[in-house]
Amino acid sequence: DHAIEATDAARRAETVHLRRQRSLVFDSLETAPARDMFDILIGVQRNPTRATGDSQTHYLRSANVGSGVLDLSDVYKMSISGAERAKYALQMDDVLVSEGSASETAVGAPCRWRGEIDGTVCFQNTLLRYRSRSGRTTPGFVEHWCAWAHDSGAFREVAGGSNIKHIGARRAELMPVAAIPFSEQRNLLAPIEAAAEALRASETHMRSLQALRATALTALLSGEHEIPESYDNLLEVAS
Repeated sequence: DHAIEATDAARRAETVHLRRQRSLVFDSLETAPARDMFDILIGVQRNPTRATGDSQTHYLRSANVGSGVLDLSDVYKMSISGAERAKYALQMDDVLVSEGSASETAVGAPCRWRGEIDGTVCFQNTLLRYRSRSGRTTPGFVEHWCAWAHDSGAFREVAGGSNIKHIGARRAELMPVAAIPFSEQRNLLAPIEAAAEALRASETHMRSLQALRATALTALLSGEHEIPESYDNLLEVAS
């Protein structure tokens, strides 16, 4: 429990540090429209006719995308033609962004695609796909800008609608993006990448500790493991 508490405190501190590092890079007065920096595309629309037929293809929807996390426990399929698959198929390092949500904190939640599912995987129109442009942006720039736009509220500010907020492809394309020269992006992103890696390590360690705790509790409560009487004696001495 103490290890979990300490790791959680470190994780929270690393989250704050990561967001500060992103702000140092992306809070820029010199900007360009997002359409000039990224290849942005809204996904394919789902309808009842796609539930059957040939060309059943995996696709991701907003329920699969969280902030920095993909939930692939329940991935659907629908009929997507060959031409559509060529257009909407995800490529390594694409960034998926939740296009709309009734929850303001969920609007614009981004996650990078790393080919977690084999074969062709497309995406629904509840998601926006951001892709780096050759010679203009690196995949890391795309990932961290989208994360900054979510954490800073930039996505929420441009979203329209009352009950359900939608970013929309047009508004997404017009968002201002820090116009950092391509040649400088890797060096500027190095501190961000280091902070992100530290955070990932803490989150992995947290999950391991939580799993260990759950296993230990199960063994104790089921009687699989019994605490020897000598431990009670040790506690008496310690107290």
